[in-house]
Amino acid sequence: MPTTALDPVHVPAPPCGEGAARALSQRVAALRAALESVRSCLRAEDVLHPPVAGALRELEGLARDVRALVDWSLPPAVHPQNCTLEEIGRSALDGLAPAARGALNVTVEAPSARVLVDGLLASRSLARVVEHGLARGAGNATLLVVPRGAGLCATVTFQGADVGADSLSALLAEALARRDLARLGARVRFETEASRVVVEFGPKAEDAR
Repeated sequence: MPTTALDPVHVPAPPCGEGAARALSQRVAALRAALESVRSCLRAEDVLHPPVAGALRELEGLARDVRALVDWSLPPAVHPQNCTLEEIGRSALDGLAPAARGALNVTVEAPSARVLVDGLLASRSLARVVEHGLARGAGNATLLVVPRGAGLCATVTFQGADVGADSLSALLAEALARRDLARLGARVRFETEASRVVVEFGPKAEDAR
C-alpha cells in the first residue's frame, strides 16, 4: 500500500450531497437487479449468458466503487463498542468482494478477547487494505489479528508481485483505508520490503500508563 499523491487525511474530497450519493447507489443497484433478472431467464448454454455474466461482474465492481465514493463523501460517525477479535477478523473477510475472499486467509489469536473500537469501521478499513494489495497484483494475502494491550494489532501480509499501477478501485480502497484508520486513531506501519501492513488499534503504551 504505497503512498500516493492523494493524502486523504489532509486533503478533503469535493463534497457530494447525501441525496445525490444515495440516488446514485440506488440506480446502480436497480441496474444490477435488472441484469440479474435477465441472467435468471437464460440457460448456461445460451449465447447471451457469457456476456450478461461478464456485464454483471463489471457492474459488481462499479457498485463497490460507487459505495466507496459514497463512503468517502459521507464518512460514517465513529461509534466505539466492545467487539471480539474474531468479529473484527471475520467481518474484514466478509467485507471483501466475493471473488476476493478466497485470496485472504484470516488467523485470529485469542478470538474471544474484547477491545473497545468501532469494529465495523475497523474491519472495513482492513478489508480495504487487503483490496488495495490484491488490486496491485498480490496473488493472496494473510490477515493476522492479535491482542495488544488494551487494543489489537492487525497485520496484513501479501504474496505476489506488485504490478506498480493503481486502478480506480485500488486508489479508492487506499484513500478510504488511510482516512478511516486515521479517524480511528490507529497507528499504521508500511513494511515495503516484507510486503506487509501493520495496524495497531488502542491506546499507545505511554497513554496507557
